[in-house]
Amino acid sequence: MIKYLKAENLKCKRSFTKKIIILSPIITLLIALLSPLWFEVNGYNFWYVLMLPGTITLLAILINQKEEKKLFYRGVYSLPVDLKKIWYGKLFLISIYLLLSNMLLVIGIKAIGTIFNLPLRISFIKGFIAIIIMLITSFWQIPFSLFLCNKFNLLWGILINFGLGTVLNIVLVDSSIWWISPYSYTSRLMTVLLGIHPNGTPLEPGDLLINFSLVPIIIGISLILAVGFAILTANWFQNQEAK
Repeated sequence: MIKYLKAENLKCKRSFTKKIIILSPIITLLIALLSPLWFEVNGYNFWYVLMLPGTITLLAILINQKEEKKLFYRGVYSLPVDLKKIWYGKLFLISIYLLLSNMLLVIGIKAIGTIFNLPLRISFIKGFIAIIIMLITSFWQIPFSLFLCNKFNLLWGILINFGLGTVLNIVLVDSSIWWISPYSYTSRLMTVLLGIHPNGTPLEPGDLLINFSLVPIIIGISLILAVGFAILTANWFQNQEAK
């Protein structure tokens, strides 16, 4: 499996794909700085509501395009290799890139807040735990986005995973039926862990959205979704044939 991961990473050498790891958190931090007093809250909020799903979609698009430029995957399908492992290699690579990007965000928030003496109420440890949980609850989007881009095209990846996902997140997150949309899971847990409403306003202690009993449940469901989507899409990819 490691060799497949290394091969996928090598394909992204000196490409814009790796630049996304740095650019996404930088853009987020710059936007958050537009309101210095709310820098920390806006940094986290803008990241998990818009930039994280956007980054997942963009990475899926770029990694898919790497193969499409080479005879539309014909070269991959015709190789005597395990297609499932190639697919899993792509999923693991995107996951690692997202982990690095998330870590840069929380380090950036802490560093900029300290340097410019901005209000910081979320500890570094708490922020680090939050970004790890953001990743866990977003992992399922990786195989889903890569499948959309591969099966259809980049437009569907953008429209469904980023466009529709963002709308469902914002509309359903504080409703009674939020649980039907996995896109709401990250935002729902951030209300608990960071005390931030998806609209960017801090929550008061005792707010009904702050329910710690949801944390293990949502994490469990998110992991099941991630594994399920990974297996289903890997099986689909394995059954593809060069045309």
